[in-house]
Amino acid sequence: MQLLTIFILSCFLASSPDGIIIRIPQGINLEEREVRESLPKNLKTSGRYDRIEIVIYRFSQGVEKLSYSGKNSLNETLTSGEIRALIKLKKNGVLRKALFVTANGARKEQILTAFAGRISEIISKL
Repeated sequence: MQLLTIFILSCFLASSPDGIIIRIPQGINLEEREVRESLPKNLKTSGRYDRIEIVIYRFSQGVEKLSYSGKNSLNETLTSGEIRALIKLKKNGVLRKALFVTANGARKEQILTAFAGRISEIISKL
């Protein structure tokens, strides 16, 4: 029984082979797969860090608001969506640097593309 518990914990706590871990809390309408697919395939940690942990703490696809003025006029406004995340850069399990990242867009795909671009920009400067 103890061996089974250790196996299950090791599978759950195992790090990603590319050194990138993505955490999304419950209640956020986003899947790890979607975020991982939007990231560049060649995104790697530099020698200074062996793990990148991306913790998404806010995601909104925006709001479409329709308002009626009473004179047969229907107005539509669209606010852009956003994603906010904490990026933890670690070496040997020790946090070395933490950065906050925000990206905006009109649709989920645009938001994730802008987010991936911001991540790439940050990692390239390290």
